[in-house]
Amino acid sequence: MSSMMLSASLAADATLSREQQTFNSLVAQIGQRRALLADWERVVPDFQQAFSGRLLPLRNAADALERQLILALDAHACNDALSASERRTLSSLVASLAGKRDDVATDDVLKAVFNRHSASDYDEDAAEEVAAMKDEMEQWLGQSLGRSEDFASTAELLRHARRKLADQQAQETARKEARAERRAERAKAKKPAAAQLRRETLQAELNQSLREIYRKLASALHPDREPDPELKLRKTAMLQAVNQAYDKQDLLHLLEVQIELQQLDRNSLGDLGDDRLRHYNKLLREQLDELDQEVAQAEGQFAHGYGIRSAQRLTPETALALLKEEIARQSSVKSAVESDLAQVDDVKLLKPWLKETKRRMKEALRDR
Repeated sequence: MSSMMLSASLAADATLSREQQTFNSLVAQIGQRRALLADWERVVPDFQQAFSGRLLPLRNAADALERQLILALDAHACNDALSASERRTLSSLVASLAGKRDDVATDDVLKAVFNRHSASDYDEDAAEEVAAMKDEMEQWLGQSLGRSEDFASTAELLRHARRKLADQQAQETARKEARAERRAERAKAKKPAAAQLRRETLQAELNQSLREIYRKLASALHPDREPDPELKLRKTAMLQAVNQAYDKQDLLHLLEVQIELQQLDRNSLGDLGDDRLRHYNKLLREQLDELDQEVAQAEGQFAHGYGIRSAQRLTPETALALLKEEIARQSSVKSAVESDLAQVDDVKLLKPWLKETKRRMKEALRDR
């Protein structure tokens, strides 16, 4: 049953109370979050298949072809058929292509190529960049990140800094929670009466409301009281779901099962009274908060796990659209590198290719 079918309704000429309106709003929001989580679960297999079956092979192929291109250009570095200007363009391009690759730090061949075509040494440049970034991040974090030589790249330094920041935030959160607990204990010791009693009374009433619903459902679904084998299996499965819902304080699911078993008429929810709905609304708010956390976690894990970057909020639909765009882009990159390799292999085609590449490099520099 859809949670959207649950609502506190009245006659056409009546007005819903604030608690009834809140109940309806919370039910609708919980239904939306449930649908969103279901969409994430639905999209993951298709996304994983396209990511692993199409995008990764394209990336790997384009990456291998680019490495071939760098080495092919390097092989022309001393080609007498090229002019001094063309050789300078070639060296600049090789240094740029090799220097931006993630594997240059661990690929000795590419590192040697980079060093030949750049005016510096890769390891020295990387060490200076790491040291400079480390100084900035230490000032920002207010703590030491260790020795610069312990990090092979800025990416490694950033990962270390993120772990440090996460530890720092966790410690601060723990300190805040400890302070809050101490304040609560002091306040409890000073004023144990009214506020604490109200909270305890409200929690007891909430628990009682859930317990009443659960007992009615457990009694109706008890499989030992059902002689029909098929119905017995169905009731067993429903009772397991009800037990899980009760453990999680999932009020909405319990109400839906009550309506399914005709223990509750959905049109009679408006007759429950504001006191009972106020209890229900508190549980529904807590349930909505938990669902919001689950949605945020699903989005975060998806973005981090697949390296998706987007200016807009990530949804199942936008995730698939972004993946489709990235597959198309990576396919174009692969085709472009294949075309470049075909021209670089022939020195007659290499000269006009270098001229066009030099023009594009100047345009890109102007754009920046």
